[in-house]
Amino acid sequence: MKVDAPFIFCYNELFKYLHQFGSPTVLRFWELLADAILGDFRRLAETEGVTGMAQYWCRTLRAEGALFDMDIGVEQDYESLLLFISDCPSRRKMKEASIEPYTDYCGHCQALYGAVVQNLGYDYQQWPTETGCEIRICKGSCSSETEDTPPVAETL
Repeated sequence: MKVDAPFIFCYNELFKYLHQFGSPTVLRFWELLADAILGDFRRLAETEGVTGMAQYWCRTLRAEGALFDMDIGVEQDYESLLLFISDCPSRRKMKEASIEPYTDYCGHCQALYGAVVQNLGYDYQQWPTETGCEIRICKGSCSSETEDTPPVAETL
């Protein structure tokens, strides 16, 4: 099931509308949304850690038509997941339709997924790119967990 453009456009406009009542209103909406729709993600993260998160994102990102790559690291005292979304379907469809995205459109992923994984003891970092984003999730002895540079920048 691919996410269709009208849904993305409405979702984006809802963020803009809610923003009229202040950024905290948008954030509260995202928190409520996470509680309502991320049960499967939460369950997989709780039971299987970053491997479960990767399973969830492989399924949902493919269904949405995203172009992405992942790197998973699991050792005795360390877990990490690097997610590189090189083509975000929502951002692409808005650009193709000349629709201005909500100022913090990408913040909804941080608010939804970041809250879930942080409640499970993981660090969550996200950086927007021109056409997508980079996400780093880490637990344990993560050497770069406090750095503000995206994972791709570290490998160049």
